Formats: sequence, structure tokens, C-alpha cells
Amino acid sequence: MWEFAAGSLLALTLPPLDRISGAQRPEDAQRPRFGTARAPLGWAGIASLLAVGVLVDVSSLFPGWIALWPLAAAGAVVVAGHSGRRWGADALLSTRPAAFVGDISYALYLVHWPLLVMWSHHSGQERAGPLDGLAVLTASVSLAWALTRLVDAPIRRSAWLEARPWRSLTAIALSVALVAGTAGAWSRSLTREVEPDPAATASPALPTDEVPSETPPEVLPRGWELNAQWPAPPEDCSGPWEPATEFRHVPCDQLLPDDAEPAGVVVVLGGSHARQYVPAPLPWAEEHDLQIVNLHMDGRDFAPGSVRGEYCDGYDEYALEYLDAVRPEVVLTTSTRTSPEGPEETMPEGMGNAVEILTARGIDVISVRDNPRWEENAYSCAEAVITEGGTPEEADAACGADAAEKLAPESPAAGLVAAEGGGTLTSLDFSPLICPDGRRSPSSATATCTSTTTTSPSASSSRSSPRR
Repeated sequence: MWEFAAGSLLALTLPPLDRISGAQRPEDAQRPRFGTARAPLGWAGIASLLAVGVLVDVSSLFPGWIALWPLAAAGAVVVAGHSGRRWGADALLSTRPAAFVGDISYALYLVHWPLLVMWSHHSGQERAGPLDGLAVLTASVSLAWALTRLVDAPIRRSAWLEARPWRSLTAIALSVALVAGTAGAWSRSLTREVEPDPAATASPALPTDEVPSETPPEVLPRGWELNAQWPAPPEDCSGPWEPATEFRHVPCDQLLPDDAEPAGVVVVLGGSHARQYVPAPLPWAEEHDLQIVNLHMDGRDFAPGSVRGEYCDGYDEYALEYLDAVRPEVVLTTSTRTSPEGPEETMPEGMGNAVEILTARGIDVISVRDNPRWEENAYSCAEAVITEGGTPEEADAACGADAAEKLAPESPAAGLVAAEGGGTLTSLDFSPLICPDGRRSPSSATATCTSTTTTSPSASSSRSSPRR
């Protein structure tokens, strides 16, 4: 939005800027002022635009502030305008091929990416070679020309639509409804509840220390279903469990409704690696009439006293104020952080302080060791191998890893202790379940992760067992 706004502001300031700088149009008899400066300014803008794709990692930095670079470069070309010099950038941009691309540029911007993605999906290749790239480019230009000629230009220049304001408003409303309706229907079709195929689930469940030897009829859950499987309690925080104030990027969900009178309260703090364990205590909580509150913040450990950046600043204090208000019996959090690059597992700075502060308040702490991480999505990797006809063993070889490659020999949080006379500390290590026999096999990931809610993990307590 701000990029479009910047272009609009440039369009509004261009007429007075042109008057001040003595700009002229190509068909004017008078030459523009500062022509010698306009020509290199235009070339600098074009060079900067081309350099973005060479020098900037657009896949990870866009969208973001780095868009100022191509925005400023395009603005330089516009401000330079007509230089009146044969060697100016405007001489190139005024040629018929360049003008053609300019005429269809917005439609080309809209269509080229979907066509490239569909080609990539159909071909199974990550990059287009010279011939494939030329085919995608040709199709994009042809489709962009057709859309500009048959849809964009007739509507944009329609005297009938401009004759009455209600006609233009009706056309806009119908366009928005068409896009929103199509996108909504497509989204619902992708996220709809799908009844499991009996044939796909007919094979018996495997123990967590075994790797399947036969390819399943279908890999479940399907990869496109994963984005809808983020764990969260069913209720938005309300009643006595609603925070006094909101905090950026921190949702608040609760298990029981606001009129419940639970026997105790469990609060989940930390990042998404703590949030993933929300489903695990649900049966335990329902059996003992406990309220579970999720107060996690993605990308942030609960570690009071540690130095954090602007994104995380204030979360620890916010969480502590909430704990003082609801006075929970138990806090569940993660105590280590693994690395996708190797076994460099660490305990975040301030974790010892967090345990001491919580247990000094009389709160029992359940501290969970972080799970191993991969540089790429291990599930998608295994799904791709199986979908292409590979065996579970081949998926394991391509996507799995030994525990020693992903975890430290001993949990860095093994030395955590509770405060004297306060709550208890229970440390949980699910590594034996996630990596049975010392290896994390993605082909048995579903069975492994499911079993963590029913199988006793490795646990140690600094005092007695938690009160609940």
C-alpha cells in the first residue's frame, strides 16, 4: 500500500517539479532544462532497478523496507523524464518495444508470477532454464497484452462508466465481489474437512521406535492441511482470564469458558515451540477440571532479564503481570533452543532467572526441552519423496537425521533449579520419543508426535512432583 501511495504522491508533485526544473515533453519544440543531468539520472535509475535482482535476496527481504530501493530507482526514471539527449535513458524507453512493455506492464506484473508458479508445479523444477523461461515469458507477455487490450483499457477508458458515478461504483463493487467470492470459495475448498480414506488408514499403527517399510497408500495429513493445524485452546480469553491490556503479536486463548470455576490454571508461555505442546495436557486438564491459557509469542522465549530487540521488548513483563493477576498453579514453557544447522543447542539467556522468578511465586514450572529442527520442512521433504514413488527408507535417508546431528549430548537446561521454598520444577525431554533409537525419521513422524501425549517421556524434578 505504501508503495502505491508513494507513486501517487510522486504523480501529484510531478507537475510543480516539472515547472521548476523546466521539463518538456518530447513533442515540444523547446529543449528541457538540465538535459545533461536528466540523462544520467535516468540511466542510474534503470541500472539500480536491474541491480536489485542481482544484488538483493528478494525471496527473503521482500516485502519490506528494501522496496525503497526499486521504488526510488523507478522514481528517478520518472523524474528524469525527457532529457533531449540522444544518449539519454529516455531515448531507449521511447522506442516502440519499450513503449509496448510499458503499456502492458501492470498486466504483466499481475500474470507473470502465477504462470511461473504453475509451470514450476507442473514441471517439478525449482528454476526455469532458458527455453522454459522464454516460454513462460512469451505466455506472460501474450496474456498481459490480451488483458490490457480486452479488459483493462476498455474499462479504464469507458465513457459509459464515467458518465454516471453509480456505474463506476457498480463496476468496482462487482469486481471486488468476483475476486473475493472466487478467493473465498477456493480457500474453503483447500481447508475443508476431508473424511479420511479408509484405504489410506487401514495399516495398523506402528510403535514409535519403528520405521515403516512399506509405502502408505496416501501420506496423511496432506501437506496443504498443515497450515490449519496450529494448536490453540478453543476460547478467546475472556472473564477473569482476559488480560488487562493487549500486547502485540500475543494471542490469548483459553480452554474453558469465562463462567467456569476451574480447580486450577495452567499458562503456556514462550514461543511457538511452547505453543505446540498445548494439545498435550488437554486430556489431563479436562479430567482434573483445569483451565489452560495460551499466552505465547512467536519467536520469543520467556526469559526475564535477557536483552531482546524491539520485537520482543516488554513481553516478559507483560507475561509476569498476567501471572500475578490470574495466579496460575502451573506454567509450561520450553527451556532450550535447537538450531537447524547442527547440534548447537543452547539455553536462552534468562531461562534460569525465569524458573527462579516463577517458582519463587509458588508456581510449578514444566520445562520442556526443545525439539530438533531442520533447515527445510522435514515433513514436506518426506512427502515429496513418497509422492514421487520413493520408499519410507528413501524418505528417511533423504530427510531424517541422527539425534546427535540435531541435539546436544545433554540438555543445556539440565542445571536449572527451583527457588527454595517455592514451586517445583519438572524438566521434560521428549527426545527419546521424537528420535527413537537415536534417529529422527520423518516417515514415522506422525506416530511419534501423537505418542508424546500418551507415553511417559524422560522427566526429572528438582523437588517433588507438581501439585497437579
